Amino acid sequence: MVQDVPGFTPSLVNQLSSNIRRIQSLGINKIAIGLLEPIGCLPMVTETETPSYEKCNDTFNMIAMNHNHLLLQAVEELNKEMGKSVFVTLDLYTSFLSIIASMQKNPNGIYIALVDFFKET
Repeated sequence: MVQDVPGFTPSLVNQLSSNIRRIQSLGINKIAIGLLEPIGCLPMVTETETPSYEKCNDTFNMIAMNHNHLLLQAVEELNKEMGKSVFVTLDLYTSFLSIIASMQKNPNGIYIALVDFFKET
């Protein structure tokens, strides 16, 4: 099943592009699109490899990175079509990894994501 995802991802991103184009045509001036978080670090994935949730699954994270890369390209192309930055992305991937890194450095502390959550393309 996981091996089928890379072939499916371009189709999914194309459909997302069509959907956000339709939403924009309704008169919406600014649309935020969430990128995937590092799905290989989600508890439901990590518990199958290490019960301590300490190691992320690189295969699943690569799937998320590929999806995000294609989606960022699509958003950039849509903004070019519009002639202005109508679409912004929410970088959940980097935000999650920032929190994970903060937790690993300070397991008993407060966690702050020091990333630019919104990305204009």
